Amino acid sequence: MKVKKTISTILVLSIFTTTYSSILPVSAVDFEGNENKYMNLCSSSNISNSNKSTCEQFNKYLKKKNKDLTAQLANQKEAANDTKATLENVQKQLESLNKQISDREAEINYLTTTISNLQANIEKNTQILKDRMYSMQSYTNENTIINYIFGASNFSDMFARIEGFNELTKNDKELIEELNNQRKQVQEQQKTLEDTKAILLNQQDEQKALQSKYTALLEEQNKNIASTQNAIYDYGDMTESLSAAIEEFNKNAYETPTPPPPPPKPDNGNNSSNSGGSSNNNGGNSGNNDSDNNNTGGNIPNNGDLGERIYAAAYTKLGARYWWGAQGPTYFDCSGFVYWSLKQAGVGGGRNTASGYSKMWSSVSFSNSKTGDLVCFGNPAYHIGIVIVNSDGSRSMIHAGGGDSSTHGDDPNACVKISSLEPGSYYYSRISTIRRVS
Repeated sequence: MKVKKTISTILVLSIFTTTYSSILPVSAVDFEGNENKYMNLCSSSNISNSNKSTCEQFNKYLKKKNKDLTAQLANQKEAANDTKATLENVQKQLESLNKQISDREAEINYLTTTISNLQANIEKNTQILKDRMYSMQSYTNENTIINYIFGASNFSDMFARIEGFNELTKNDKELIEELNNQRKQVQEQQKTLEDTKAILLNQQDEQKALQSKYTALLEEQNKNIASTQNAIYDYGDMTESLSAAIEEFNKNAYETPTPPPPPPKPDNGNNSSNSGGSSNNNGGNSGNNDSDNNNTGGNIPNNGDLGERIYAAAYTKLGARYWWGAQGPTYFDCSGFVYWSLKQAGVGGGRNTASGYSKMWSSVSFSNSKTGDLVCFGNPAYHIGIVIVNSDGSRSMIHAGGGDSSTHGDDPNACVKISSLEPGSYYYSRISTIRRVS
């Protein structure tokens, strides 16, 4: 049995908490939102001929609802998978952006250090140049430079010394200028990287927003999936419960679906049996030891119609309880009841099973069947009854039904009863053969 989920729509949880003083036929076709009401109406204890049609319609509604929910669940799962795939792509984009931002930050940090180092070199070399110029001025005042230049041994040496001094000053200036150019270039690179980082951060924010959006969407979709799945469980349980209730009602036929035929009128002629047996449910020993030689079936007409005689005998035992293996006169199982009725009508032969009777005599169609024919169910046959053609042309049967091998006369619903054979009934769809006793 399925375990109920905590999230549910309109469930069967309150079926047994609501009671109704009377059960009336229901003609409503809109069951939406009223599931609990109709589940209560159609519970095994409340279902009846008056509301059976409504309950069958309700069962169809539940099955369609379950089918629609199953289709809805499939669509929800597909949408959730799409969202999950989108979310995975967003997360991949974020991972890529995070790496790019990290790389840009590393490059910016490197360029910041480079700029700092270049600035330090510029300041250092500028100071060196300043110091040299200061020294040169000191040397000039003291005629050091002049002495240095004119202290040359010849003109070639003197001009070399002048050129060297000028070249030294020129190189220092060029070095500083180069350092300044490098610093400007690195600063430009740094700005470019910072602009790139800003763009990447903006993209990162956009992706984070998408991530939040799709994460929330996926959570909502998963909640909807869980809710739909729970609803499927609930409607499935409701369908299962209702189908079982309808099946049980049809099987046991608690109410006669058609007016019961009147008992056969006694014939003034010679009867094939003595005065009638009792239909009460008391007395008797074990069903297997219940004798078939005591009472017969009451007033059985001797009008020459074998089928009417079979039915007349059977009718006298209406209400007699079911006992597995019993063949009368107090308790019966299905084949034992047929055997007893045939015997009272003058049909000889030993006791047989439902499967055995299904192979005897000739077969007739449902439309050509008449009162007293034997109707069998299943292949091989597992149940048997006696056909009744009612005054309105409809067909029912009298049979010992509702019991199994564990039933020993203790169930009032397992008894000789009249059940419908009309199309749409429980038994009609299970007919395997109808045999004409001769």
